[in-house]
Amino acid sequence: MKWSYVPEVSKNIRFVEFEGYHGVPCVNASHVHMTEILESLLRAFEQPIALGWWLRGDGLVQVEIRTRAGSVNATKLAKRWGGNGQKYAAGFQAGMARWAQVVTR
Repeated sequence: MKWSYVPEVSKNIRFVEFEGYHGVPCVNASHVHMTEILESLLRAFEQPIALGWWLRGDGLVQVEIRTRAGSVNATKLAKRWGGNGQKYAAGFQAGMARWAQVVTR
């Protein structure tokens, strides 16, 4: 299922503005296989960042950030939203109203 799931979910991409970067591929999907989804977006598009998000059971949005090696520091981006992580993989939580401002512009 994994190998058919990633390409199928990737069809639901929106291109957003995020922290000053324009045309960032962003997809809403289950956290299952999110790493593979975001890696596929980084390979498919000429952007240094890819975003994935999902609505958690507690009503918060969980956002995952992946960045290309040698480009943007994902942790610095996540910290602007109160999150943390590693240089090329990070995440944060946000309220739906705040996150909607990013994905609906």
